[in-house]
Amino acid sequence: MTEPVCGLEGLEEAINATSLPIVAIGGIQQKHLPELASLSPSAVAMISGLSHLTSVKAIEDFLTLPFFQQKPYESLSFPF
Repeated sequence: MTEPVCGLEGLEEAINATSLPIVAIGGIQQKHLPELASLSPSAVAMISGLSHLTSVKAIEDFLTLPFFQQKPYESLSFPF
């Protein structure tokens, strides 16, 4: 069963509640990118929204967001 949409507020709560990687997925559009960047999720899964970016500049802005600048899991530590 699919969980309900939590929105940017729910994403922020999840990021602040754990040190585990949090992935933003579903319903992400160009208009969400500035706030999404400020939340700094571990990763973003954006399919249809990426295909609807309106300009080369918008694509460049998306690809320079902070979550693309770090190696996956570089800041995580695992107890095993």
